[in-house]
Amino acid sequence: MRIGVTSETYAVMCIIFSIGKGRKALLRWSDFVKAMQSLGFEIAPYQNGRKGNGSRRVFTPPVSLRDKPAASFTWDEPHGQQKGKGRFDRKAASRLGGLLAQKYGWDASTFFVQQ
Repeated sequence: MRIGVTSETYAVMCIIFSIGKGRKALLRWSDFVKAMQSLGFEIAPYQNGRKGNGSRRVFTPPVSLRDKPAASFTWDEPHGQQKGKGRFDRKAASRLGGLLAQKYGWDASTFFVQQ
């Protein structure tokens, strides 16, 4: 599957999948959230019998990107030392890329800038 995206979303995917200049860039939480929203994901606080005001978020893809019913994933907003900067470290971005590859089959060749 190939997915056409805006240049902003493509820049985020370059960081997540270590494409070109993205290999050295840091990923901002706010940019990641915007990119996922632009792909049609719904983002909500994680609720597991709690109030849902923690740092974990549930990302639910649109039907068009799902090939299995349990395709949502959770991810923690950066916190601790990372929270002040609102950025993922490179290890976290790499783990995120692995998760997206596992859940959706995405990789460096999945995305392109749509004109």
